[in-house]
Amino acid sequence: MPHDRSPRPSARPSQRRLARTLGTALALGVVAAACLATGSSALAQPSANGAATVAAGMHFSCAVHERQAYCWGHNDDGQLGDGSTTGRAAPAPVQGVRDVVEVGAGNAHACARTSTGDVYCWGSNGHAQVGGGGPELRQARQVAGVSGATRLAVGGFHSCAIVARGAVTCWGSNSNGQSGGREDSGPTMVAGVRGATGLWAGLYHSCALSPRGVSCWGDGSSGQLGTGNYRSAPQARVVRGLPRGVTGLALGREHTCASTPNGAYCWGYEPFAVDGERTPARARPSLSAYFQDAVALFAGGNTTCGVSGAGAVTCRGNNEYGEAGVASNQPVDRPNAIASTSPIVELSIGPMHVCARGADGSVSCWGDDSGRQTGRRTPTWAEVPSAVALPEGESARGLSVEGAQSCIVTPGGAIYCWGLDRAGVQLGHHTHVFGVRDRPTLVDGVTGAMRVVTGGIDACALGGHGAVACWGGNLGRSANGDPGFRNPRALPLPPVRALAIAGGTACATDEAGAVRCVGINVDGVRGDDTASFSLSPTTVSAGFPVTSLHGGGYTMCALGAQGELACWGRGNGGQRGDGQGLSSATPTRVVGPPAWSSVSVGELHACGALPNGQVYCWGRGGEGQLGNGALASYATPVAVQSLTDATQVSVGYKHSCARTREGRVMCWGLGSHGQLGDGSRLTRQAPVAVSGLSDVAEVHCGDTHTCARTTGGQIYCWGDSHDGQLGTGVSHFVRQPVRVTF
Repeated sequence: MPHDRSPRPSARPSQRRLARTLGTALALGVVAAACLATGSSALAQPSANGAATVAAGMHFSCAVHERQAYCWGHNDDGQLGDGSTTGRAAPAPVQGVRDVVEVGAGNAHACARTSTGDVYCWGSNGHAQVGGGGPELRQARQVAGVSGATRLAVGGFHSCAIVARGAVTCWGSNSNGQSGGREDSGPTMVAGVRGATGLWAGLYHSCALSPRGVSCWGDGSSGQLGTGNYRSAPQARVVRGLPRGVTGLALGREHTCASTPNGAYCWGYEPFAVDGERTPARARPSLSAYFQDAVALFAGGNTTCGVSGAGAVTCRGNNEYGEAGVASNQPVDRPNAIASTSPIVELSIGPMHVCARGADGSVSCWGDDSGRQTGRRTPTWAEVPSAVALPEGESARGLSVEGAQSCIVTPGGAIYCWGLDRAGVQLGHHTHVFGVRDRPTLVDGVTGAMRVVTGGIDACALGGHGAVACWGGNLGRSANGDPGFRNPRALPLPPVRALAIAGGTACATDEAGAVRCVGINVDGVRGDDTASFSLSPTTVSAGFPVTSLHGGGYTMCALGAQGELACWGRGNGGQRGDGQGLSSATPTRVVGPPAWSSVSVGELHACGALPNGQVYCWGRGGEGQLGNGALASYATPVAVQSLTDATQVSVGYKHSCARTREGRVMCWGLGSHGQLGDGSRLTRQAPVAVSGLSDVAEVHCGDTHTCARTTGGQIYCWGDSHDGQLGTGVSHFVRQPVRVTF
């Protein structure tokens, strides 16, 4: 296909000429509030569990729903992956690939990433963009030479993925260096990229985000590489002039934008908004006058959109097909608000249309529908979102959150986990893929689970008859400590009533209330003085029959039937609550109230609720996580302000939350990643209500994120998602609850 760069004609161009305006933004975007509508729209009532990821190609669209990829629209080149070349207005399942967690769409091809890190592609293959073979592929085929992928990006005629150690590999067209290799080549490592955590692709250029900052390669003829010149580059070049803390990128046809703590920065050529000048300033990042309230940006073709922390969408662009949401089909310079019945958590922008995923799981599209790519079944264009009908999913009956990971138990006893996988198989997958699981991943080898418990780099399942199976970097070891065995395996414990994990140690109680622990023994958390790893249970005497156990960091606490509370293990932050601030393998009572009803232990602080609904916290408090109105630490419990009806508490790294009798959630402490859920990023020294969340059965805090389960089995998360811990498939923080689908 020719790569002509002539100006956009005023008349509607043909399908092949439209390929020249393509620029896709893979959905690595923003999550937003779950309850604040942004306006009226033509959206139909969405399904209970909608698409996980959306992608807008040339004249087709794709979405992921319940681990299955679906596509709709034009299908001349097999880009719908359903085995035919018949166009469809309704979503058709892609054949040949399952367990999909991410999808991307290009000119006439698409790719999907599975939870095991494999990549499959289908559709037009004239430039080897689906990984080799004939001129087209009508159903998905695995891309040879790509494994362990953690991110996926699909450009106009090329495809890329982040693989082991943050390297980036690309394949397909390299006409302008966008694949980093030879023209029409197979997967090739891109020079100059290491430790990549984010990846995006435009029409003929690509960019990655890493600890070094932003790097781009490929077509630079319009300054879209941000290097200060108009030259193309087959090797990644660092973009200069951006502030620190870039959270995401947006790549269009000939322009690039970055979301930063200081606002939106853009560079390159926007023909609808500027007069065509090609000065060096256009080839370097500059602070945009627009999208300053956006927490994430998306781009494609000549359109740019921003999503606010509340899930509101605004767009600007040439708008010839209504893709900027204005009926006049005239250029839109000042961002226009897009109507939606649900806060938007994800966008994907094609050359002439846009698709969005709502916080309620719905999918909607607007703009050109000549290929029925917006799902309207009428070959016209529309400036307001149109709902796309998708199937439905299931609920959760249990939830566990720790660090940067989360796990749930389904009513059928299956376990799904997501987030940062620091142990390689920490989230229960037999393939040792280190990195991020940004979608709920089924834990193989575990059935009939009643409860799941997470802690550090380990997780355990508690079965209906008290059997325990664990996996991860510590508890998944063999009996002699060999870390090569890290898949779910039974622990040699008697029938268990309660279970907790802390610092590579699992402790359990039996029906008589006795405590036994196995694993490693940092700072005495296993309850003895032996430092080596052991699967031979150690008996720990709490001084009373124990009914529940609670672990965090390297500290373990036991709660008795009469409300007794004792802790052991690490105590350097005062988290043992005995006033000593010391570590010990011997349990000691928490000073203060005589009876407790709920307790939660973090790395350096802990909180407990009393039978009357009051909450006390102790340990490190420099970020307000003790909730007593002060930024100070205490080695004995202090009362949390304004909480008198709490029934359950949970603590994270530097924040804390409580569930009230009415099913509300209150949080306090550090809020810089939105983990308090009140719509802000402020630190709070006293409890604030989580916005728009009710009917909650349990709440759990991670390091910098929080999740809750409703009485109906729905899971909502908020806060930091850079390691996939929100389970929404996006990599930015969210200040209010968003629903997790699985």
